[in-house]
Amino acid sequence: MKARVCLLFCLCLASVAIAGNTAQAGSRRWTGLASQFWSNPDNWDPAGAPQEGDLLIFDVLLNRSMINDLPGLAVEGLLFDFQDFVLAGNTITVGFGNGGLRIVEAQGFDSPVK
Repeated sequence: MKARVCLLFCLCLASVAIAGNTAQAGSRRWTGLASQFWSNPDNWDPAGAPQEGDLLIFDVLLNRSMINDLPGLAVEGLLFDFQDFVLAGNTITVGFGNGGLRIVEAQGFDSPVK
């Protein structure tokens, strides 16, 4: 009985550890409310700088000139839904997951995209 309880406890701990390591990335919407820098958490909804695997959505009319100041960022996809977005800064790897680059009437990339 004691061995079964110990085994069950170990299995529960292992499943919690595995679940904690497989958290899925989400999507973040650019608000541009604080600055033009991607690293500023107040520029995103939900608040927080983009993380590896996120889907980044740009569909606001405010602060459409931005700088990716995050080195080595790999995202699932970039979605631009308005004209006149200008992006400069560090290289971005796009297509980390099943996403990609979708541009709807946008222009002005000055940042390398892989």
